[in-house]
This record gives sequence, structure tokens and C-alpha cells, in this order.
Amino acid sequence: MREGRRKYRPPIRAIVILMLVIAMATPMAGLFFFRVFENQLIRRTEAELIAQSAALAAMMRERTASLPLDALGARAPEAQGLAAFAPSGASLDLASDPVLPPRSAPRAAPPVAPDWRAIGAEMEPLIDETERRTLAGIQALDPAGVALTGAEAGGSLAHVPEVAEALRGRLAQQLRTRLRARPAPLIYYVTKGASLRIFIAFPVIDRGRVAGVIYASRTPAHILQVAWAERRSLALAALATLIAVLAFGFVATRAITGPIRELTVRTRRIDAGERAAMRPLRYHGTREVAELSEIFLRSARKLRDRSESLSAFAAHVAHELKSPLTAIQGAAELVRDAEAEMAPETRRAFLSNIAADAERMTLLVRRLLDLARAEAETQGAPGVATVRAAAAGLVAPVKIELNGDVDTPVAMRDEKLSAVLGNLADNAARHGATRLEIAVRAAAGRALIRVADDGEGVSEANRGKLFDPFFTTRRAEGGTGMGLAIVRALIEAHDGAVALGAGTETGGAVFEIDLPPASVSPEADR
Repeated sequence: MREGRRKYRPPIRAIVILMLVIAMATPMAGLFFFRVFENQLIRRTEAELIAQSAALAAMMRERTASLPLDALGARAPEAQGLAAFAPSGASLDLASDPVLPPRSAPRAAPPVAPDWRAIGAEMEPLIDETERRTLAGIQALDPAGVALTGAEAGGSLAHVPEVAEALRGRLAQQLRTRLRARPAPLIYYVTKGASLRIFIAFPVIDRGRVAGVIYASRTPAHILQVAWAERRSLALAALATLIAVLAFGFVATRAITGPIRELTVRTRRIDAGERAAMRPLRYHGTREVAELSEIFLRSARKLRDRSESLSAFAAHVAHELKSPLTAIQGAAELVRDAEAEMAPETRRAFLSNIAADAERMTLLVRRLLDLARAEAETQGAPGVATVRAAAAGLVAPVKIELNGDVDTPVAMRDEKLSAVLGNLADNAARHGATRLEIAVRAAAGRALIRVADDGEGVSEANRGKLFDPFFTTRRAEGGTGMGLAIVRALIEAHDGAVALGAGTETGGAVFEIDLPPASVSPEADR
């Protein structure tokens, strides 16, 4: 594929239209491919020929009843006696039966006996009348297969396979290619049946012997002729099918393509930076589209919030690092430019300032790395911890008291939970606390942890920005403002939440942590 060339992918609307066309065309294609309709026309014609031949055979049998038995033909099989032919039905099939070439011409035969000529003369008017009414070609044959009626009278058809089968006492049907005096119209080539002719050889059974054959043939009705005759019914069926297909198309468009197109337009608007586009769709259509829309918009909002958070965070980092960098640069330039005139005490003071600012930058970078690792934690990461185990290995600057269900397992590793509690203990110590109480209780399938200290608490002005990165009221004492940001990042990475609660009676700070319970026991994971 050449560079820059996009692969073509059809739209959903085109696929739906194609499916509707296929749905409409499938019945007609099935009828045409499997020749169901043509088979029905052929079998209807075959059944009519059998009925006509049976009636003519009964008339011919009445006329042969006066002939001696030795004038009749071969003995008919017992199973193929007169009673056996009563239920004879159509059985030809375009898909399985062979189509033979046109019937060959009659062959020369000995003169017909006078009795059989007389029978042929009696049958001639009956056969002519039947042919005029049914447009079929009908011949009466004697027991030797010689034609008694029609233009071919006196010729033998005993060599024709279906006639030979009938002379043995069995009903025979055959499909043959139709002969035409002139080429057929082009429209006739849409159907195979128009180029065929059906031949029926019906044996005349008299006293258990073959007394002759009624040999009939006819071309089945053309499928277009039948369709024209049934045009009203077909038109109503086509209209009903069209209405059903259009209804299906409307439902598909309303439930699938419409919402997806609106979601695509909404995506382009979001990509262009339009904040108002991050609202739910007016119509979702299906549950799957509603779920897709909800997940997409939620992800888009998270990405937007993350982008804004990163922008603000980058500005905070630049601000926090700019001050010590400026101080280091200024002190270094002063030491370099005034080294000769600068007193040793002044030089040491400047170098001490440089070292202190470098140490602060190192601490900031370390805390930034801690925050990055905390935010990189996988949500719902595997692990089991308890408050008792996490607090046991904690070296804290305050006294820790444990209360409640401290052995409740939570979905967080011990070292992560220890980091959370350690940061909270360090934060409490920086604000004058000497004691930290940690209470645990299980509620609504979650583990609720309450961490309270006896320090100076949090002022109303600072409550809303307490978890912001770099926010600190103890900058002069070396505070970086990253401890509580790391706590929130660790907890949220494990599908939890942390919030500042109401203060204690002594004015200390209270943090409320909500964590999911672990699915296995702590011993199984450690």
C-alpha cells in the first residue's frame, strides 16, 4: 500500500442497505437458483398430463375389452395393475432428473391390424378435442408401440425410452429439450422451463396386460406468464416485503447508525476542544451503544481532566523549582564574581544557601518520583494488606493507636498501605500532633479507615486545596506539599477514595479513607 493512501472502509449505512438488498433478493434468488417455482410449474403440467392420459386410457381400455387376450401386449407387473395407477403423482425434478434431447422421429413399422385401426379411429376425435382444450400433444399407441392417431400414425415409437417403459406396464415420465420452429424471445431465457417439454407414457392395462399406451407431451407454462396472471398477489407481496424492509432499515438506522454517527460527530467536536460536546447523547438506540458512549465520554472527561491537571502540575513544578534554581544561580554568580573581595564568612553563608537550595531541589525531585510511582499504580492492582500489618513496620514520628477491625483485608499491598499511613503520620507530626488514631470498620462491602490526629487541624481556608501538589503551610520547615498528593494518588490507584473529615474535639485533622476489600486472605498473598 502506498504511503498516505487510506484503506477504504464502507460506512455502516452502506452495509445496512446492502443487507436489506440481500434480504429482499434472497427469496427471489432462492426461487431462481433452486428452481422452486419452475419445478412447481413442471409438476403441475405433469400432473395434468397424467390426469388426461388416465382418462383417455380408461376410454381406450373400454374399446380393447372386446379384443381377444392374445391381441394384447406384455403382461403388466402385478404391482403396476390398474389400481396401482390411481394415485400416480408428479415426480419430475429439474435439479435431479436428466433432460434428454428432443424425441427422435418414428420408425417404420408393419401395417397395423384392422382392429387396432378401428380403435385408433374411435380415439382420434376424443384426442383431438383434448388437444384443442389443453394444447397438449397426445397419441394413442398399440401394444407394439405403433401410433394409432395423429400425424405420426403408422410409425413406431417403441424405441423411445419412456414408451418402452410404458409397454412393460409402468408409467414413465421424461423431460426433453423443446424443439422450436423459430428462435424463442430473449425474455424466455430467464427460465429453463420454457425450453423443456414434458413427456408422459401412460400404459393402458386391460386384464393384466398392456393394451396400449397414451403418449402425451406439453410445454409447461412460462414463469413470466404465471407471474403476469398473479400480478396483483405478487405486487401485494412485494409491497409487504418492501414495507418490512423499510421498517427494518428505519429501526437499524434509528438504533445503530444514527447514534454511532452522532457519537462520531461528538468525537470530532471533542477533538477540536469543544468542552460542551462532553455530554450524553440524546438518543442511544441500543444498550451496547449506550455503554460505548458512556465509556467513551467518561474516558474523554478523564483525559481532559488529566491534561488540565498535567498543565497545572507542570506550572507548579516549574514554580517550585524556579525559586531554588534562581537562588542557586544568584549565589553562585556572586561567589564567582566577588570571590576575591568576599569575606570567608560571607562565602560560607552563600555556599550554605546553595547547598540548602540544592537539598530542597533533591527532596522535591524525590517526592515527584514518589508521586509519579503512586499515580502509575494499576487500578485494582493485586495485593492484600491489613492496617495492623502495615502499621507494624512503620517508623512514625507520632504514637499510633489502632482501633476497630484492623485485621480487615483490603486490596492494597502492605508497603503501599504503609506509605499511605506513613505520609499521614509525617503530615500530622509537622502540624504539632503527638498521637495518631487509626480506626477500621467494614461497611457496604468496603473497608473504611479513619485516621485522626491531635494536632493543630486544618483551617477552613485550606480545606479545599489540602490535596493539591506543592501546597504546604510548612515550607520554611522543609515541607514540599507532596505528602497528601501522594496519599491520594496511591488510594485512587487502588479504586479507593480519601477525603478530609470533620475535625476532632481537640481540633486535630481527620482523614477518611475508603478502600475495596481484598478477595483473598492476607496470608494467601504474603
